[in-house]
Amino acid sequence: MLNYENVVNPMDMLLYRSKLSTPKMREIWCEENIIRQRLRVEAVLAEVQAEMGMIPAEAAREIQKKATLEYVKPEKYVEMYDYKGHDIVALIWTLAPLCEKGLGEYVHWRSTTQDILWTSTALMFKDAVSVLLEDLRDVEEVMVDLAEKHKLTLMAGRTHGQHCPPITFGFYIAVLALAVRRHIERLKECAERLLVGKITSAVGTGSSYGTPEQSLELQKRVCEKLGLGVPPITESEITRDRVAEVGNVCSLIATTFEKLGSDISTYQRPEIGEVEEPFRTGEQVGSSTLAHKRNPFGVEWVQGAAKMVRAHAYALNELYCNDVRDGVRLAVEYMGMPAVFCMTSAFLQGARRILAGLTVNAERMRRNMEIQQGLYMDEPVMLELADHIGRQSAHDLVYDCSMRAFQEGRPFLDVLLENETVNKYLSEKQIREVMNPENYLGTIPQQVEATVRTIREAREKDQSG
Repeated sequence: MLNYENVVNPMDMLLYRSKLSTPKMREIWCEENIIRQRLRVEAVLAEVQAEMGMIPAEAAREIQKKATLEYVKPEKYVEMYDYKGHDIVALIWTLAPLCEKGLGEYVHWRSTTQDILWTSTALMFKDAVSVLLEDLRDVEEVMVDLAEKHKLTLMAGRTHGQHCPPITFGFYIAVLALAVRRHIERLKECAERLLVGKITSAVGTGSSYGTPEQSLELQKRVCEKLGLGVPPITESEITRDRVAEVGNVCSLIATTFEKLGSDISTYQRPEIGEVEEPFRTGEQVGSSTLAHKRNPFGVEWVQGAAKMVRAHAYALNELYCNDVRDGVRLAVEYMGMPAVFCMTSAFLQGARRILAGLTVNAERMRRNMEIQQGLYMDEPVMLELADHIGRQSAHDLVYDCSMRAFQEGRPFLDVLLENETVNKYLSEKQIREVMNPENYLGTIPQQVEATVRTIREAREKDQSG
């Protein structure tokens, strides 16, 4: 297990790791699992080579037996790496002496470092993508239920921070829920390109493994046994677009949930008070000195982790190598890949908990809509008048009335009723009817219903597939 005495990465610290990582992701990207997966590739490589008559069957059995953490101790591996300065050479020198009868000579037979590094990393990608898909589907489920529940819960539509015609809270959530569904589909599509192996020797030619037919068959069998795809050409070392792509998908996910977190934080302000993230009264404390505070720490951690995901994803986009390969990328990937996956998983699970316990104050939403005393309903009034006096004339008239109402701090309805032109064409009853926000939701209910249906059908397809 990891020695927590000298841990410096907050993703691994006992104090902060629940905010920046998850148990499943730490299990995937921890040091022990990195070694475990490298050993697994070495073992499968030996197994297939024995099947193809490239090494003795006895050697493959011995390598498979010893290529486990039961025999290969991480401490010994680390010690050997410090000595050799090369991680896969250190793996070989740690594993080979453990094999009896000199059979350790067949460890890493005719192979190269990148065969092991990329293929073992692809195995970790495979597990990590599976976890992220699970996290996305979990938060999606909460979001779609929330959208359906609040399909008709009125709230102010806001653009540029200003009130517009009404929307519903369910509509707002449904828009983000459908974005989450697109992220799920992106991640699944990305996985098809990401989850491939590489068993093609030093510069990708496969020449060290024998004839072209033998080399191609070896890679095919190893990849199939590991559950990875077989690429038509070895390009994983020259181009790192596979790594960058999954980072970019996580970056898009991060942007969606940073927006959600920012909005919840804004709507939770006391002067707005439309929603509130869960708060454990009697246990949770918002401030060390201001006892009354109910700080939105949950969504703040979501936003912070999302920013860091994008930062690491940006770094993964900066990767290229000179010639066929160099080692510049290693520091970036060894830091960036675990961070992207761990923190994406963390903020997704954090968002799910927040949304599952979210307090939605429908009464406050309605009250906030009326702060400007009906001005948010000027559009339907303009459109009603346009049928009588033309669109631009109606706009000018409603503009004058709305500016007067704003400047005098009066209800928009009262100013409209005082206007001769308005009274000429519209009765008070008509104006009140036009200004009823329930009558101006347009297709919001249908859009929410269609989105909920689309997502649930996709979820059923996921389960059946």
